[in-house]
Amino acid sequence: MYCGNCGTKVEQDWLFCKQCGHQLEQPVADEPATMVADTNSPSDIPVTPAAPRKPLSPVAKRNLMIGGGVLVLVIAVVLILRLTNGPGTPQQLAEKVNAAIEAGDASQLAAYLDDPDSPLHDDQKVALLTEALQNPDTKEQYESAIASAVEAADDTISSDPSSIQEVRDRLSHIWNSNSEWLSFSPEQSWRGTRWSLHVEPVQVGADTSYMPEDVQSTIRIGDLKADEGVLEGLWPAVYNYQATIDGTYASVPVEGTVDAFEVNQVNTATVDQSKIQSLFVTMPDTDAEVMLNDKAVSSDQGRSVTIFPAPAEAKFTVSLQTQGADLKGEATIKPAEEEGYNLNSVLQKPIAEKALDVVYTASESLATAINTSDPKALKGVNPDSDYYNRATWEMNSFYSKPKYKLEKVIVDQDSVEIRKDGIHLTATQVYKKTNEDGSVVDDNVSWDYVITQQPNTENWWVDSGYSGWSSAINSSNKLEKSASESKESKTDSTTESTT
Repeated sequence: MYCGNCGTKVEQDWLFCKQCGHQLEQPVADEPATMVADTNSPSDIPVTPAAPRKPLSPVAKRNLMIGGGVLVLVIAVVLILRLTNGPGTPQQLAEKVNAAIEAGDASQLAAYLDDPDSPLHDDQKVALLTEALQNPDTKEQYESAIASAVEAADDTISSDPSSIQEVRDRLSHIWNSNSEWLSFSPEQSWRGTRWSLHVEPVQVGADTSYMPEDVQSTIRIGDLKADEGVLEGLWPAVYNYQATIDGTYASVPVEGTVDAFEVNQVNTATVDQSKIQSLFVTMPDTDAEVMLNDKAVSSDQGRSVTIFPAPAEAKFTVSLQTQGADLKGEATIKPAEEEGYNLNSVLQKPIAEKALDVVYTASESLATAINTSDPKALKGVNPDSDYYNRATWEMNSFYSKPKYKLEKVIVDQDSVEIRKDGIHLTATQVYKKTNEDGSVVDDNVSWDYVITQQPNTENWWVDSGYSGWSSAINSSNKLEKSASESKESKTDSTTESTT
């Protein structure tokens, strides 16, 4: 007895050919011949003359020919259907599937699937696999999985299963217990044994577990966009993906590849965080309102906040009320160029601008008071402050009487601090001092000031001032006001008043 598929000699009790896996047809036992006793001898049987045959009518001949033709056609169709049933052995299926993979023909792969309702038949997903098969890693994974499937099928067949269903059950147990994504499965019908491809669909999603809680992600592969963050029903493959990381202040596109071969779990596309810009900001030390690109930034005073993802350009607006004045500062930075930023500096500029006028008025009036020995000439100074008392003492303590002319005042913007007792800053006054002998020299004085609100007004004044160790002249971030600017300001004010 020989296998009808490959011609290998087989044993009578084999259900499958151990060479090719083809199911064998079992021979039907011959029925014993029935012996009929011949009770009459030929000589005893009367001979009846044969009746003459009637010729077939044309209709009968035609019907006979049609019936014969139909029978031949049916036999031919049955033979064709059996011959075209599909791969009859695991090796034949592996050969065809490998050929489709090598050609990058995902549609042909789908034709060998065992489940007609599988989501893998979807045209979009077949198109995505076609693209993924251009990746050598995807082809390598499929070739390795197919080799394992053939080996498992051969081992199962050689273990003498009793039926096709038992083969299917054993193979299903093997692949399910190992969580494999590709296997071979036999089917039996009147057309014969057919081996099919079983592929478990996979899921893909973006991994944002290491990102802040308020960050969301969406992922897209080709034209297929994730539903609720996860793409389902995909062919196992190595995919190129595009993702969007959505935060409170920015949405950032990223792209990469994901190996999607794990079943019963989401294959996560781990987004490279180094490609997403972060910005670390220090909140103001006071109760201020902070806006980033017109969206509020909330946190405790003085705390560090991580902006992730950060916009390509971050415009901060910081507003507060201090010492009776409403102040607002703005700063625009590029996170790609500056990883950290102290929002106190946003407030320093508007405070320094306002404080500069106060210090300039006090310094200019101080020169006048010294020149005239008249403490009442002091302006913009708290009369109960140590600054006022010290100025009065200096007017009366020197025997020589030089004359002072204020050239300019420089404020170190970075020195500005808002404290409970007032606004602290460092300023340098540049004077021209004319001695009694007529010589003129530069006289620079650096003081640390405390600025507070004048009672019952919105104006500020100098509440305290004492010699400091730092000079504002060489500071990297400074504001200054010169005598010429002050003169222009006074002229403009007089003009407006006259008008």
